[in-house]
Amino acid sequence: MSDDQSWGQPPPPPPPDQGGWGQDPGWGQQPPPPQPGWGQQPQWGQPPPGQPGPWGPQPSTSSSGSKVLWIVLAVVLGIVLIFGIGVFLVIRSAGDTVQDAIESFEQLDLAELQDAEIPDAPRLLETGGSIGDGDVGEFTFEVRDRTRVQIDVVGRGDFDPEIALLGPDGVLIDEDDDGGSAFFASRITETLDQGTYTLEVTEFGGDSGSFDVVVSDL
Repeated sequence: MSDDQSWGQPPPPPPPDQGGWGQDPGWGQQPPPPQPGWGQQPQWGQPPPGQPGPWGPQPSTSSSGSKVLWIVLAVVLGIVLIFGIGVFLVIRSAGDTVQDAIESFEQLDLAELQDAEIPDAPRLLETGGSIGDGDVGEFTFEVRDRTRVQIDVVGRGDFDPEIALLGPDGVLIDEDDDGGSAFFASRITETLDQGTYTLEVTEFGGDSGSFDVVVSDL
C-alpha cells in the first residue's frame, strides 16, 4: 500500500489502455474502426477516417408522387384523344354531307328545272332584272279590273329569289320563297282589285344575281 492511499479506500482505476498494435481495447471501450487498406475506398455509408459528417445512406424518396403525376397525364391524354377523335368524325361527316350535296347539285339540269310552268295567259308584266348584294328589286304592274293573277320569279343560275307583293297602299299582301315549280323559283297567286301593285324581289342569302319576272292574268 502506497503512502498516499488512505486506509479503507479502493485503489484508483488503472488508466485506460489506448490499445496499441496487437493489444486488446480496454474494458468498456469500443474497438477502433478498421482502417481501409492501401488503395481501398471506405464502404458506402461509412465516413472516411477523420472526416465526421452526415455520411450514410440517404433516405429513399417515395415514388407515390410520380405515380400520381403519370396517372393524371394518362387521363388528360385520354380525354384529349377522345375529343380529337370526336371532332374528326364530326368534320368528316359534315364534309361527306357537303360533298354529296355538291354532287347532287352538279347532276341537276338547271335549264330544265327553271321551266317554271308559267301559264299561257296574257301578261301584265314580263321582264328580267338583277340586284346587288343586299339590294331589293322593285317592279310595278297595273290591274285594270278585278282579276286573278299569278306572279312567277325564276332565278338565273343559283339565284334563289324571295318575293313580296304590296298593294296600292303599300301594305303587304303576300310573300313567298321557293313556291314555284322550278328549282330556284317563287310564286304568288292572288285575286287583286284594280290598282297599281309593287313586287319586291330579294335573294334568300342576300347575294347578288339575275332573275326573270312574269305576271300572268289568269
